[in-house]
Amino acid sequence: MRVRLPRNPPTLETGPAIAVLVACKGESEHSRKFFQHLMAQRYRPFRVILAVESATDSALNLLRLPGVTERTEAVIAGQAHDSSQKVANVIAGLARLRPEDEILVLADADHVPPPDWLGRVAAPIVAGTVDVVTGYRLSVPRVPTLGSCLTAAMDNAICTAPRPDFHVLCWGGCTAAWRHNWEKAGFREGLEGSFNDDVMVSQLFRKAGFRFAMPRHMTLLTEITYSLKGLLNYAPRQYMQVRWYAPWNRWWCRLLLPIPVLGWTAAIAAAALGYGWGWATVAAGFAAAIAKAFLRRSLVRQIAGAEALPRWRCVFWLTCLAPPLLALVHCLLAAKGLFGRTVVWAGTRYRIDAPKRVVVLDRRPDLAA
Repeated sequence: MRVRLPRNPPTLETGPAIAVLVACKGESEHSRKFFQHLMAQRYRPFRVILAVESATDSALNLLRLPGVTERTEAVIAGQAHDSSQKVANVIAGLARLRPEDEILVLADADHVPPPDWLGRVAAPIVAGTVDVVTGYRLSVPRVPTLGSCLTAAMDNAICTAPRPDFHVLCWGGCTAAWRHNWEKAGFREGLEGSFNDDVMVSQLFRKAGFRFAMPRHMTLLTEITYSLKGLLNYAPRQYMQVRWYAPWNRWWCRLLLPIPVLGWTAAIAAAALGYGWGWATVAAGFAAAIAKAFLRRSLVRQIAGAEALPRWRCVFWLTCLAPPLLALVHCLLAAKGLFGRTVVWAGTRYRIDAPKRVVVLDRRPDLAA
């Protein structure tokens, strides 16, 4: 893991016109903060397409925030019937692109973009060094509840994992490319009937032969609020999308996630039976966990600032003191997604029968995403 982020990553303050497509459900503290930071971007010109499910969606209240109305076009997608609601919203938003929109950025309304975010996204694309730029979230609990701390601890492990450029998976919270490259990859057609938008587009971009970049400085602060029940929905949903839309990653997850559980079980059992190598292995495992916790703390400080560290302290101690528990919980929740079919997302329950066969089982339109 490379902890040191570049002091001055390449950025632009002006360039091709950017359209930021945000599929959103419900108004929340997270979405309000996202739009406030989005309106503070230094890059020009850019505009926003806010895609929502219905005219009664409280996400439309975000248009009342300072500066949002002038830069934002709202589009009503209607209820999804054979895809996820987010995919239906994205499809509706794509129909509102204008001829002058040169770069398309797919974004989620739950992270906190720094003021040079769009400039960082655009710089390598305009320079021609890559065709697709994506990032990932750095989860920090908004309030340090057990559900939020467990979610952040598992998500931080994925955030800091190696990212080989030859097999990058795009993240829907921040993925950008020239508009004509989205069209060349067949993004609009690929979305139809799909549950997922970002992992699926990774496959489309790869088939088109595009060059990817997931630079560390595109790791974006995401303040999370999860109960234990929310964690039981969130984590399996991520792995269920990997199962259906990233087959190569699916098999790696099935093979690799049980290994830490088996390793800790064997080491703890050997230590309990009095074997010296068992105690040595347990000690080495905890030493590695403590080292990871300090390295991740450095990353949190660099990206979220020192003021986020008190909220992240619970994640630090979970990573240091409970690595066997984290490995077990992570493995069990991943198994639920990698082998299950039903999932709840933003109050809607779905059954996924195939990558292009999604069934809406029931809805809770009053719940935010």
